[in-house]
Amino acid sequence: MLEDLSQKDAVAAANSISGDAWTVVGRKEQIRSVPPPPPYTTADLLVDSIERLRISSDAVMLTAQRLYDCGLITYPRTDSTRVSSDASRQAQALIFANYGATYLPDSITFYGGAGQDAHEAIRPTMVTLLPESAPLNGLDKQIYELIWRRFVAAHMRPATIKDISVLLEVE
Repeated sequence: MLEDLSQKDAVAAANSISGDAWTVVGRKEQIRSVPPPPPYTTADLLVDSIERLRISSDAVMLTAQRLYDCGLITYPRTDSTRVSSDASRQAQALIFANYGATYLPDSITFYGGAGQDAHEAIRPTMVTLLPESAPLNGLDKQIYELIWRRFVAAHMRPATIKDISVLLEVE
């Protein structure tokens, strides 16, 4: 489907159309807003880590437990996206200081729980400890970076995406 292609792939697809003549007969632009995903739950961390890092679920959980034991992340076994108001404010302050007010939403994003959640979402205990500054190596650093990035992104303004659809007529 052309609507799912990157610009590079779309150009390659258009260039591969047989025949010398094709004409653009329609073009549509649409701006959409995509909210950031919430902070990690255990299930979401497993899915992302397995897909992005190509590692086993056991490796993910052992690494997350090690990061927790070192005091770098909150408890890694949770089904909650709840985050303390203090942690949310710290994320907002970091975003403002490092990226600017443009990336802040109009109001602080507070993630709530689902009633009886015992633990917060998986997040860095100190959001100011940037992944590149963390005293970690290998898989520990990769998992910490995933958790840190997801937590910070969860407190940013929704992304604005411009979708462009082009209808071609082949002669």
